[in-house]
Amino acid sequence: MGGPGVQDVGEGTEPLDPDRCTTREEFTALLNEARHRAGLSYAGVERRARSLPPRDGHQPSLARSTLSDMLTGKRAPNKTNLEIYLLVCGVPEKDLPRWMEARRRVWEATPEPTRKPAPTYHLRTVLVTAVGALLLGAAVGAGGLSLLSPDPARGSAGPLVPLEVRTHDWTHWSPDPRNETRAGEVWPGRHGFVCWTVGTRYTWHDATGTDRTSSDTWLRLATDYYGNRGVYVSDLAVATEPEAPKRVLPQCD
Repeated sequence: MGGPGVQDVGEGTEPLDPDRCTTREEFTALLNEARHRAGLSYAGVERRARSLPPRDGHQPSLARSTLSDMLTGKRAPNKTNLEIYLLVCGVPEKDLPRWMEARRRVWEATPEPTRKPAPTYHLRTVLVTAVGALLLGAAVGAGGLSLLSPDPARGSAGPLVPLEVRTHDWTHWSPDPRNETRAGEVWPGRHGFVCWTVGTRYTWHDATGTDRTSSDTWLRLATDYYGNRGVYVSDLAVATEPEAPKRVLPQCD
């Protein structure tokens, strides 16, 4: 069996061809075939991912839940996880663009057959400080602001505060994030937040790799893009000024 970057193809075995994929089912089947040809179990994929050299300053890893979602077609694999998985399975790096294009074609160019319904919210009004109102961009009268309360049928407790996420970022199961704690993603736009807490200090880098700022404040999201509940994102993805989210969110229990 070859190491990462060299795919083992037995004599008479056709090379894997992502260009032929036209459906999500075909793409998912091809991902599973890559693992089978590499002779790897889920645990083997996890171990080999951790042995890859760092990429963009981070040690690659693949959580078991991420693998399960990817290899059952439950959710679209994000590009970073897909790249790590393919390298682990011995797909040559020069072939990665073809796989990424296949991913885009089957997951992004066509609508999902069934989408999880968006959370249902009920409006209620409370008073917050003027600073908080400006932060949320929803000042009403003398500091009045609409907060969102979750639908009781969804099992979420307490009011949600809508904050504007200004950049794409990872969500994590823990406020002490590592690659293996990644839950999903959050995209720019308004999202419901529950509370804030203190965790591992996170440093924000700009496009040139320069440190811009850092914070140890983490915000708990009601739900992220993948439907994960109770996940965390750094306040740097939200805050327009230091400590601002703390002024409108309660501290997590």
